[in-house]
Amino acid sequence: MELDVAEARGVMAEVQGRLRDVRVLVVEDVAESRHIVAFFLKKAGALVETAEDGREGLDKVTAGSFDAVLMDLEMPEANGYATLVMLREMQFTKPVVALTAHESIDERRRCQYAGFNGYLTKPINPSDLVDIVAGLTSTPAPEVSRLGTRQMDEAPAYKCSSTLANAYQSFLNRLPGRSDELRRAWREAHWEKAEKIAHQLKGTAGCCGFTGIMDVMCAIEDELRAEKNLPRLECFFERLTLAGQDASRLF
Repeated sequence: MELDVAEARGVMAEVQGRLRDVRVLVVEDVAESRHIVAFFLKKAGALVETAEDGREGLDKVTAGSFDAVLMDLEMPEANGYATLVMLREMQFTKPVVALTAHESIDERRRCQYAGFNGYLTKPINPSDLVDIVAGLTSTPAPEVSRLGTRQMDEAPAYKCSSTLANAYQSFLNRLPGRSDELRRAWREAHWEKAEKIAHQLKGTAGCCGFTGIMDVMCAIEDELRAEKNLPRLECFFERLTLAGQDASRLF
C-alpha cells in the first residue's frame, strides 16, 4: 500500500532540521539510491556530499571533513568493507554506517566485526536514517516522534517531492533494460554477474520503496544462489514484469 501524502509530509516534517549542519558523505554506486538517501538527509538539515564508489569516497574524505559516512556494501572499485579498512588506515575515526539490501543476522554481524558503527537495510525508513546519524553524531533527538519507525511501502512521499519522483521514475525507466541484462547473464551462465545485478536491483527497489519489485528480486537472488532452476527463474521474471507495471501506475 502506498504511503499517503499526509503521512509522507509527516515523515519529512519529523526529520526536518534534526541534522542541522551535520556533514555527511553518502557513498553509493546506484544513482537513484544515492539521490534518495541524500534527499532525506538534506531535509533533516545535513550538509551532504556524495560519491559513486569507494575510491571516490576515499578521495572526498581526504579532501573534506565529515561527521559521518554512509556507505553501500556492494560497489565497484572498492566495496564497503574494503573502503572501511582504508578509511581507518587513513585515521578517519568518525562513524561509518553500512547501507545494504541484506537483512540477515550474519550480514549484520559481519558489519559489526568489520568495524561499522551502524547498519541500515533497504528499504530505508527516513526516520531510521536520521535517527542513526543523529545518534552517532550526538545530535539531540526531538521531544515527540509523530510517526515512529513506520516502514515505507510503494513509492513513499513521491507526490511531495519532484526530486524523489524523478529518482523513482528513473529506476522504473531503467528496470526493463536491467532485467534483460540479468536474463542474458543467467542464460549464458554468468552467475556472478547475474547475482550482482539482482542484488543491485533489489537494493534500489527497496530504497525507492517498491516492495513488490524488491520481493521478486529477493526470490531471483535466492534462486541464483541455490538451485538455479531456469523454468522457475522465468516465472520470477514474469512476476517482475507485472510488479514493474504495478509500480509504474503510480506515475
